[in-house]
Amino acid sequence: MKIKKHGGKRRILLAGSIILFCTTVALVCVSLFVYRVHHIPSDETRDADIAALTQGNYEAVMLSMYTPESFSAEEFGYFLGIASVQAFHPFVNLADIGDYLEQSFSGNDDLSIVYIGLDPFAVSRLYGYHTSLYAKDYEKYLTEYVREHNNVEFKFLIPAYSMEYMRSLSDNEYTELIYSYRNLVNLYTIYDNVHIYFMGHEEWLIANSGNYASPTSCNASILRKTVAYTLQNDRYALTLDNMEERFDKMTELVQDTSITYPDLSGWCMVFFGDSVFEYNAGSRSVSGIVEGMSGAQVYNCSQGGIPATEDPRASLSFNRMVKRFLEQDISGLDDTLNFRLELTNYIQENHEGKRYCFVVNFGLNDYFGGHPVENSADRFDVGTYAGALRAGISTLKEAYPEAVIILLTPTYTSVFSGGTEINGDRGGVLTDYVEAATDVSQDMNVFCLNNYSDSGISADTHGIYLADGTHPNETGALLLGRCILDEMKKVIETLSL
Repeated sequence: MKIKKHGGKRRILLAGSIILFCTTVALVCVSLFVYRVHHIPSDETRDADIAALTQGNYEAVMLSMYTPESFSAEEFGYFLGIASVQAFHPFVNLADIGDYLEQSFSGNDDLSIVYIGLDPFAVSRLYGYHTSLYAKDYEKYLTEYVREHNNVEFKFLIPAYSMEYMRSLSDNEYTELIYSYRNLVNLYTIYDNVHIYFMGHEEWLIANSGNYASPTSCNASILRKTVAYTLQNDRYALTLDNMEERFDKMTELVQDTSITYPDLSGWCMVFFGDSVFEYNAGSRSVSGIVEGMSGAQVYNCSQGGIPATEDPRASLSFNRMVKRFLEQDISGLDDTLNFRLELTNYIQENHEGKRYCFVVNFGLNDYFGGHPVENSADRFDVGTYAGALRAGISTLKEAYPEAVIILLTPTYTSVFSGGTEINGDRGGVLTDYVEAATDVSQDMNVFCLNNYSDSGISADTHGIYLADGTHPNETGALLLGRCILDEMKKVIETLSL
């Protein structure tokens, strides 16, 4: 009986220890949870952000939960045209945002715009995806300010994650991502002074890994562009009426793995061309898309306004570009020229062991300038479009006999009656330059990409792909970048034969 009694005490003590341990663990977990979702950090950057609020009157504030250093304070103020303050520390939770808003509104009656890079999925994760919990804190730390200051415009920019990142999520995580975005729209579209912006359904943005500094954060150039879009108009406003369509579009893109791109990490690709290549900057450009989707080492040695034809009125031409490239000569070039900047990058970087590909795209400025298409007496006459192409390609082939050269025809343009008008005394219609480019590719035995007839940019679609009837917008740049990548697939197949 004594043994049994002693064993019973042990069991009671053990049970008590287990209860105490579980209680302690539960208290620790609760404490960690409360700390995570309500903790307001203190560091030099945040202290400076708070101090900036006391240095004068301002009409707009910008803060963000993701990569705030990538936002441009100058551009933010420029687009708004009012005095603005930007916070540079990354806001970690809703409590952090609420504290900053409290101090932003304190004693300042001039505040009219609050711009927040708000990440609903990050908020949802903080609360273990428990909607009822984070909904209460949205109310406490954000909604109260929206209601109390109904004369202030609140703009929320929610992040567009990279396709690569979204494909890495589990089905449950992806469902929670969409759910967190949908909840935000449902919570705030009832307020007239709240506008929510989202670009995650744009393929040109999420499909190109080059647009991202990390899988979850756009690079600085892209982030500034998205801010500009949201400040200029409501094209990317997310509403109850359009959100499901846009979420479905994003899901469709994420789930479609049928489109593949060649691995060009062993290639150095140099682009010579005009503003068709230069119009969109950085990772949004045609060359940037090729780089981001293939891993190629890319140099966009293009310059707006430049014809292939040798024209003394132009700062450069195709042949002068080639000559400077081969001689690595940037002397006398304006510091702001894209060609100079890219050639400088090329000179400074290492390309050892890379296979070369030159992508050549001229023709629209030759057409616009009324330059002669061809000189039948001198097929290498650089004073003509076709002759200049032949001469430049010949020089490249001599310097890089193993290089691949892809010659692009000019794309469709809606100006000059869709390219049907003749400019100058010796020019032709646009299709004359297109045909000349295809003829040159055959003469010089180089690959040809007929972007006039095969890219999909036409009289019927130019409004979708062109920003101004001539230059590609982001969707058009994606289209042209893909055309080049598809051509590179053919190139690789041909080389392997």
